[in-house]
Amino acid sequence: MKTNTKQLLDQVGIFKPELWEEDGRWITPVLPWMFFTHWHKCQLVKRLYPASDIRTIFSVHGYAFWHIESRKTIYADLAQRQKEGRLQELVDIIDETAQDIFARIRAELAHDDAYLEKNVVHLFNLYKEFIGSWTIATALGDQMVELAKNAGQITADAELFAKVHPHLRATWLEHEVERMVGIAQQVLKKYPDTKGVTDIAAIISKDPELKSSTDAYIKEFVWCRISKWIGDPIDEAYAYNRLAEEIENVRQDNHSKTHRTEEADKNLEGVVATSVCSAYWRAQCAMIEMSMALRMKSIFNVIAQKNNCTYRQIVDLTPEELIIAIQHPDKKIPVSTNVLIAREQEFFNTATDDGVEVVLTALDPEYVEIKKLYIKKASDAHLQTGILKGIGASLGKVTGIVRVISSSKEFGDFKLGEILVAAETSPTFVPLMRMSAAILTGKGGITSHAAIVSRELGKPCVIAIKDVTKILKNGDKVEVDAGKGIVTILSK
Repeated sequence: MKTNTKQLLDQVGIFKPELWEEDGRWITPVLPWMFFTHWHKCQLVKRLYPASDIRTIFSVHGYAFWHIESRKTIYADLAQRQKEGRLQELVDIIDETAQDIFARIRAELAHDDAYLEKNVVHLFNLYKEFIGSWTIATALGDQMVELAKNAGQITADAELFAKVHPHLRATWLEHEVERMVGIAQQVLKKYPDTKGVTDIAAIISKDPELKSSTDAYIKEFVWCRISKWIGDPIDEAYAYNRLAEEIENVRQDNHSKTHRTEEADKNLEGVVATSVCSAYWRAQCAMIEMSMALRMKSIFNVIAQKNNCTYRQIVDLTPEELIIAIQHPDKKIPVSTNVLIAREQEFFNTATDDGVEVVLTALDPEYVEIKKLYIKKASDAHLQTGILKGIGASLGKVTGIVRVISSSKEFGDFKLGEILVAAETSPTFVPLMRMSAAILTGKGGITSHAAIVSRELGKPCVIAIKDVTKILKNGDKVEVDAGKGIVTILSK
């Protein structure tokens, strides 16, 4: 093992698996994962936990791992603030910080490519600050049920969902649905017999009002088909398919009924206010991630063309490697093709306290050792009992066949009526969630995307099921009882 690599990994504590806990799985390129490994150095972390040793995260073969003591620090701070009635103060800090970073990044992304290339270091540093805010908002939301139970405010998970849901703030997710429902209603008012994408395309091409509405939708939500820096901007074909879906939802009165506020409510109880804040920034930050990925795509494509590789391989570079590639366009990227190919298959990544970025692949002996330490078989106890336990996010009881989705490449495999299983869901999962009989995730608190959207779709949903993407396999038959937060494996 290389001395330098060993020292860097020892600094992070990688060879001590007892220090870490798994946090779900999603197959993601190196670049977005690496931005998250810097979260512990953001200004918001330093402001909230100035005397604490908050640590990085790491991933191996798509599985994310959090430092256990960092989780404990965040929870202890939450519990103390809750006891002292200071949770609203925490909400105010997060709102102020996240809104500032949100606005600054959007302003930066409005510049042309030349400006972004010249200021790439500043942009990436600002994006790391944004990731820190996103990660904190997510971590807080994931601990709200435990906090509320320990404080004696609830006895069942669903009680907190019921308290939080009426106060959720409006995000781009609701605006997208409302915009598309509005266009669908326009179409049906003028052309009540419209059916399918072919009819829609023909009608819109001849109707200036509908064409204007559709073009405005595409412009506003052009980034919303991107997931983890992979995907393409939406176009007319996507908009027409989306419109066909929403027309049927309107006909059947099956579209999501949004009931959002536009302002933060200062009079909410602390746990509810913190949950509302977490849910809001989880959604809004996803928009920034997608916007950032789309805006940088033209720059990355130029780098790919110069280096005779693909865009997908470029997003398997680290931020440091991309900075070198952007600032020195006359030079080759500092990573070989073989390494890029290996990274696309599987990798380990983290960042040290000094900000040094480490990426390993199956080509490295260190990777093999780390994978053996952390990627273990599913718990025998789960397999023996056939019962998985989580948090019931949206009530209902169904039986169905499992489909595990680990990356956007697998979206096309999903079939109507299957049980959707994922580490977590994101906005790009919504079409699958609509098709599903139920939704199961390994990650998530009451403010997670799966928890919120499943309730509005009326789909049974159980979140925070440990090892669910390891235990369940495609084709397994399960019974989902979301009221009890239980999944029973009927056959494998």
